[in-house]
Amino acid sequence: MKHSLFLILFTSLVISTQAELITADVQSVNVNTKTFDLININGDHDYSEPFTVRVGDGDLMVDYEGKTIVGEISKSEGKDWLQYIFPSDAEQEKLLNAVNRQLRADTAIRQRRQYRKRGDYGINFAMINERAEYVQFNQFKGKWIMMNFIFTRCRIPEMCPAQTSRMVDMQRMAADQGIDNFHQISVTFDPEYDTPGILTQYAEVKGADTETFSFLTGKHEVMLDVLKQYGVIAFESENIIDHTVTTLLFDPSGKIVYRKDNTNWLVEEFIKRIKK
Repeated sequence: MKHSLFLILFTSLVISTQAELITADVQSVNVNTKTFDLININGDHDYSEPFTVRVGDGDLMVDYEGKTIVGEISKSEGKDWLQYIFPSDAEQEKLLNAVNRQLRADTAIRQRRQYRKRGDYGINFAMINERAEYVQFNQFKGKWIMMNFIFTRCRIPEMCPAQTSRMVDMQRMAADQGIDNFHQISVTFDPEYDTPGILTQYAEVKGADTETFSFLTGKHEVMLDVLKQYGVIAFESENIIDHTVTTLLFDPSGKIVYRKDNTNWLVEEFIKRIKK
């Protein structure tokens, strides 16, 4: 079943027609002023060092101090803002790209209906989590893995908000029942907007414990490959994302043992499969 998701267009205090892509080191983070002090800035303009920029609340919650980031600087109301912030680590990105080249090769030879179904094994892919850490799907093998697909700007109550709420309920019930070899993953449909900072803030608002629940973002093409691998359909236009809803359960060997392709799955169904 396909659903139309009408996006609320991004309207924040950061409004600019001239955003500049930069790479920089975060020298220090000031929570009180909601700013980063940047050094070693590489962009189109010369900057004094340290150069202070305002950032969003979610970005303050990510451990960026002392690390290299990439983002967009823009000016609004006389202040410099940094948004769309992602980590930048050359060595980690080499590993990420190597994993995702294998993903791309496998995806390229699959026909539309040759997606991974119950009884198939999952495929490795590499993305960035809400903590701005580079992660691979395979690092969670050895645990039961529950995975779905959402995006933070979705405002249709029965869609992403309800799916995330149910995932959080699942996390709590699994903990209550002593299931400790369990990890959850939500892959975003909207990776350009859903930065680690946005995902961190989203996880906190939704009540998700990110020790055992990873929210993943990354390159758009990697997201599309992952969707095709699992038969999740998504179409984007300026104001709409149409997509199907899929929730997957992998056993500790990485095999898909349960799959729901609708919005109305029950937490108890997944708990039952784990404890079976």
